[in-house]
Amino acid sequence: MKKTLIIFFSFWVAAGFAQSTEELQKQISHASIEEKPALLMQLANSEKKSDGYKSIDHYKDALLIARELGDSAVIVQALQSIGDGYRRMCNFDVALEYYLDLMDFAVKADDQKLQAKTNRYLGMVYDNLGYYNKAMEYLKRAVSMSEELVYAEEMPEAYLILGNVYKNLGSYEQAISYYQKSQEKFEDTENQGGISRCLNNIGIIKKKQAKYEEALDYYFKALHIKEELGDKILIGSTLNNIATIYEKMEDFETSLTFYQQAINLFREVNNERLICSVLNNIGLLKKKQGDAKEAETYYREGLKIANKIEYAKASASCYNNLALLYSGQEKYAEARENFEAALQIFRGQGSKTGMSHCLINIGGLYLEEKKYSLAKECFEQSLALAKEIGDLKIEQNVYSALSEFYNITGDAEKKFENYRQFTVIKDSIFNEELKEKVAELQLKYEADKTAKELDLLRKDNEIYRLNSLKNRLFRQVSLLVAAITLLVIIFMIIRYNLSNRSRKKLEKEIAQRAKVEEQLRNTKRELNQRVLQRTEELSLINVSLQEEIKARMAAEEELRYHNTKLTGVIQETVKALLQAMESRDFHTGLHLRRVEQLAAAIAIDLQFSQERIDSVRFAALLHDIGKLSIPVEILRKQGSLNQYEESLIKSHPEAGVRILESIDFPWPVCDIVLQHHEEYDGSGYPQGLAGSDIALEARILHVADVMANLTAHHSYMPAMDVSQSLDIISQGSGTRFDPLVVASCIQLFTKDGFHFSD
Repeated sequence: MKKTLIIFFSFWVAAGFAQSTEELQKQISHASIEEKPALLMQLANSEKKSDGYKSIDHYKDALLIARELGDSAVIVQALQSIGDGYRRMCNFDVALEYYLDLMDFAVKADDQKLQAKTNRYLGMVYDNLGYYNKAMEYLKRAVSMSEELVYAEEMPEAYLILGNVYKNLGSYEQAISYYQKSQEKFEDTENQGGISRCLNNIGIIKKKQAKYEEALDYYFKALHIKEELGDKILIGSTLNNIATIYEKMEDFETSLTFYQQAINLFREVNNERLICSVLNNIGLLKKKQGDAKEAETYYREGLKIANKIEYAKASASCYNNLALLYSGQEKYAEARENFEAALQIFRGQGSKTGMSHCLINIGGLYLEEKKYSLAKECFEQSLALAKEIGDLKIEQNVYSALSEFYNITGDAEKKFENYRQFTVIKDSIFNEELKEKVAELQLKYEADKTAKELDLLRKDNEIYRLNSLKNRLFRQVSLLVAAITLLVIIFMIIRYNLSNRSRKKLEKEIAQRAKVEEQLRNTKRELNQRVLQRTEELSLINVSLQEEIKARMAAEEELRYHNTKLTGVIQETVKALLQAMESRDFHTGLHLRRVEQLAAAIAIDLQFSQERIDSVRFAALLHDIGKLSIPVEILRKQGSLNQYEESLIKSHPEAGVRILESIDFPWPVCDIVLQHHEEYDGSGYPQGLAGSDIALEARILHVADVMANLTAHHSYMPAMDVSQSLDIISQGSGTRFDPLVVASCIQLFTKDGFHFSD
């Protein structure tokens, strides 16, 4: 056993002088059974980068022999390396088996540190599989054990992965708090690489929140650290992230420059996994620019590399992007072929989340091709998978798709049954989000309350301490006085019993005692004065605190006044802009007010805060302000528009933002105005955003805008009745419109009695 451990650890010391694969294989063939595990581990580590599957086979051989020999060190390292290998190759189900085996070993060995680390590994795998609650359970256990053990190396890693789980769940503020905790722990150990990872992850969340300037700030801080470390892979990864931000900001030229810098670095280190990821990103950029041919070229180049190196995750992504590209071109057969290729990869990985998404997309294509039985089969398989993994959002999307399916096939009963299920899940998701928000506010309230109580408690303790000191000093002085008095009495008795010869001496001693007694009385007076002085100081502190509280209340009142005044100024500004539009085109002004009525009603139905409802109202009133820059002749034209006129019309969201950006709104009005023509499936303008990348307020505004147009009379089209208009809105659910907003709109008109008050 000792011999095996020595060989095993000597490998790590001499890693810089690693022998060639051929030499190691020769040594293994001639080695004794005790020496083989360490040599196999060395061989596996040397082949890890070049051939992941082959290295896993060597780890397994080492594990088999180590189990026979009872070599704990090799068993632990082999189990961890095999799990890591399968996880890197996205074979998460198999990785999970080996990590669970590692946990059993750690529990039997009562190795607390190994248990903490393995809890983190299990949390990572469950996160990859989409079992977020399970992932959170293991990661919180890892954090708790690390804190108890003061395990400095493991604690920041556990915080970091826990942040990733909250990011995947959409709890961005919670995720950022864990990333910041992780960063603090990495700073304690001066781990620059860990700090850069935390900064990078915060940048990712800021990007998801569309706070692009903040995201760039975090990415560039991370880039500075990585450049100091000199790791080209880390530098390239951050350059890739920066490129995605510029892409979001529609600065495509700058974005492409950063993508090229990233891909050049990855080619220098011959990292084909990262090369194909960047190629995929460039393909997405080209698609946004409307260059479908170039996009397809980049997707296929990335796919070729991913298939060659068996990088399943990238292959699935390329297939999916090709499918979406073909779907947009109405090449349904090619789109379905690529979705099915992605589906096979997800099946091989055991990713039920990926499988479920692919099946929804394939079912949608079958629906377009009127192959109803195949479409229904795909939707039902997707629903079964979503229920199995407990993903309510996927279930919600499937029920929406099934409702649309039964609407097309004419089964009204099943259509409304599936729509009811969709609504129930929507309410459930909303209630969970509401509970999380309430819990968060409750925690903040409790924290503030506890802080105030602690402050008062500290003051009470100080007063109690001073009073105790005063009482103790008083008791001590009283005892001294009593003792001195007793001594005086004793001396007086002795004096009367002594002879005349010693009387003078006794009188002298009594005089000295009297002097001591006077000193003690002076000390008592001093102590009383100090206690009174300290009591007075505490009273002054209390008065100061009361004045500070009054000042803060006055400041808050002044702030409320200024906020009210600011809102009034903004309202007057909006009123002036509306009057400008109405004076130019009365019908546009009427349309804006109808959109504002419906958008606000939907926001209220979705239980928005008052602040978010105000932002929806103002954005609705101003969403077409950009049309001030378009000639009236084009706006009122009755015939079809030419290409130039259509592009001019489509520029009005950006023109509106240019008009409004000088107004200091307390709400994201400009973002909502810019995005109000974005389609839920990404086919809108001006940015081509899709799904949750579009602000929910803008998705509401889009539905309200279309509904107001359909039910209004135009010179080129008579008004539709509400029922016809709702059918059109319903048909666009999940493609043009957010299903959540569509459901709310239908509810308002059909059940809540909403109508436009022209």
